Amino acid sequence: WEMLRICHEDGVKWTVLEVRESNEVAQAMYRRFGFRQIGTRKRYYENEENAVVMWVGKMDHRAFGEVLAEQARTLDFEYQPA
Repeated sequence: WEMLRICHEDGVKWTVLEVRESNEVAQAMYRRFGFRQIGTRKRYYENEENAVVMWVGKMDHRAFGEVLAEQARTLDFEYQPA
């Protein structure tokens, strides 16, 4: 969450991340922030597990700040978008 907040406040337009294919909890969390799957990296990890590549755009828009604020409320802490 903190990385997403910093990106939003610094005007980052988009970001990409990788998450283990087996980590469905993390994938669901990133989807709540607007990430979507854009690909797979085959045998990305040491144990040859695939990585799911996820992307989110428009991080510099006010609407993304509102998503952050809503997710902060569900995580029980306060965030006021700029």
